[in-house]
Amino acid sequence: MKKIILFFISMCFICAKADNLAPAGIDGKCATFRVMQFNILQGWDSYNASETEGYEWLKRRGPVVKMFNEINPDIVCVQEARKLQCSYLKEQLPQYDQLLYPKDGIETNGGQRDLIMYKSAKFELLQWDKFWFSETPETSSYSWDAGTPKLTIRAQFRCKDNQRKTFWIYCTHFFPTGDSCRQKCSNMMLADMKANIPADDPIFLCGDLNLNYGDVRLDTLLTYMGDAATSAPKSDGPLVCTYNGFNPNYTKTLDHIYGRNVYFKNYHVVNSPDYGITYISDHYPLYSDVQIPLKWEEEAAYTENNELKLENKWFRAEKEPYGNIILSSTGAYKRGFAVTNDTIYISNRTGNSSNTYCYLDKYDSKTGIYIGKVSLSTAIIGKTYPCNDVIFDDAGHLLVYNYVMNMASIPLKLYQINPSTGVATLRATIQTTNGTSRVEHVTVTGDVETGNFNIYVPIASKTHILKFDFENGSQTKESLIELSGFYPTTVTKTGTSPRLYMLGDNYAVLNSSTTLPTVYNLATGAMTDNFGNIQNDINKLIAEENGDLTNGFSCFELKGQKYIVYPLTNYKADTGYQFVLASIDKDLSFKSMKHLWNIPQVGFGTTNNSNSEALITCLPNVSKDTINIYIYVPGNGLACYTLSNDKPTAIKTLINSNNQDIIFDGEYIKCNSTADRISVYDTTGKVVATQKNVQRINVKSFPKGLYIIYTQTSKNTSTQKIWIR
Repeated sequence: MKKIILFFISMCFICAKADNLAPAGIDGKCATFRVMQFNILQGWDSYNASETEGYEWLKRRGPVVKMFNEINPDIVCVQEARKLQCSYLKEQLPQYDQLLYPKDGIETNGGQRDLIMYKSAKFELLQWDKFWFSETPETSSYSWDAGTPKLTIRAQFRCKDNQRKTFWIYCTHFFPTGDSCRQKCSNMMLADMKANIPADDPIFLCGDLNLNYGDVRLDTLLTYMGDAATSAPKSDGPLVCTYNGFNPNYTKTLDHIYGRNVYFKNYHVVNSPDYGITYISDHYPLYSDVQIPLKWEEEAAYTENNELKLENKWFRAEKEPYGNIILSSTGAYKRGFAVTNDTIYISNRTGNSSNTYCYLDKYDSKTGIYIGKVSLSTAIIGKTYPCNDVIFDDAGHLLVYNYVMNMASIPLKLYQINPSTGVATLRATIQTTNGTSRVEHVTVTGDVETGNFNIYVPIASKTHILKFDFENGSQTKESLIELSGFYPTTVTKTGTSPRLYMLGDNYAVLNSSTTLPTVYNLATGAMTDNFGNIQNDINKLIAEENGDLTNGFSCFELKGQKYIVYPLTNYKADTGYQFVLASIDKDLSFKSMKHLWNIPQVGFGTTNNSNSEALITCLPNVSKDTINIYIYVPGNGLACYTLSNDKPTAIKTLINSNNQDIIFDGEYIKCNSTADRISVYDTTGKVVATQKNVQRINVKSFPKGLYIIYTQTSKNTSTQKIWIR
């Protein structure tokens, strides 16, 4: 409990609200059950002056039991239940075990209790605790401008059908009066969750919070949790009255069901039918059918390969026996992902209409935990299939754009997205008579915020790529790059869902549902390399045998060695989607490729994601000489691997060679020894910093963007690009 107090004291009000922290999709292999919230209203065995006449407990208790039997919830959080009411419910509803505690802290008294009812056949209680909203949360008490004690019960349950299905539930009751104390209730609740529950565990919060939907004092909780009323695809909505006060004119929404790392399938307020009395309480019951992902990691061990070590950091897949992520059944609307060192963004929309609701799902890139969604501005609505993909430009700006069936008649619109607010800023509108077929994916180089950037558009099922040049925010040039050929040689067009992966200013890899990774010179369109040049026994795409390939590719460098990652299989393979991690020469020649590992060894699953996507993003880990490899297959799963090299450190390397290693840790640009000069240039070629006879430069205050680092020593010079985010 000391952790709660210390964390609570340090908490301040957080005003930014996440729209939803419940994963999208309903088809994961997850535990499913019904959660209910119900303030039952305290009652007595005989009429009491404090009761509303005509709605005393003796008249309500039969209809309450009838409601329970008809709605059939699996787990229920109840507030204001007196001891006699708990006894009656236990007698009439023996299928439920009860976890309860009196708000006055005296178990022998008959006063109000917070109560969790749970089906004993389904759930096992693992542990529980309690705290009061006050400066002394270990004992029955109240503080601030409150007028009565209010209690919270925190409990962990296990689903009896599977030892891996566990979750936490908070049953709580906020103060009905006092402005500051209800904000402190929210602060204290969040503090308790962060102090006592692992961040990736499923959590439910059910309670009479005595705050209407939209009250800013709820925002603290909604930075960490999702609201069933707003995130469930089938919902009565957040404005449906939950507190009736025995008055048909009341419209208060004081009762709430929130969740973290859970999925709400629906949300309903039980305000009809009539169970034999107009009101069974002065609050309506509300419930949601929920799913929780299973907590399970990939068990495969990856044997070290010479000095290289590959580790699975986390693995989220819908396939059994994992079932620890919830994605849509086909991934049709989740086509792209973009990764920073903190967050994974997955593009999403609720349908294919031009006015569909668009958002970005967010996952913690360190753990794979779902952390919420960013609702995108309605500015992007009205385009054909909006939010078809999410990408970064070279300066690290988050971008989305629409899927276009025919760019000759429908413009492609590129928007920069504020990742905190979802506000969209239009950066480009492109249309062309050359685009007479689908545009599904684009690649952006440069900086959209400065207005100096390029958009590369591989046209589906055609033989060319379009390039659009922008300067100061205006389009200055359009180029048609005719490709000289494709691989396999039997292919004559780019295919479905072609993507372009940049290798430098003039070279890129093209990959699609019908082609294997092929390198092109973008200045001429000439094919310079393809998988047909592989000279050793490295596995090619097994999917080639059945003529259905998979789109995805990434290239990175670790300690002077180049590597590539690409899809090995598609959904038709026995294990489903897998990837190859291979080493390659510095000149990126496929001829020299050496197979290292297939990942994941168990495969992601066999769901056809309908758009031939198996995507990869590789980022350096700023704290170590390692690379994080993120892979995503729509409709199947998401994972992160870390590749490290145990060869000698940068300082030892310098002694044995003329190379000057440059390390960027997010704050400093560091050399492994004192340099005669370190200079930093922006993308326009302007020198933004330079120092002599130093080993590092602090760039923490630099504006975000792409920079070129130039170092000079008595033995050599070196250049390297860095991203400051």
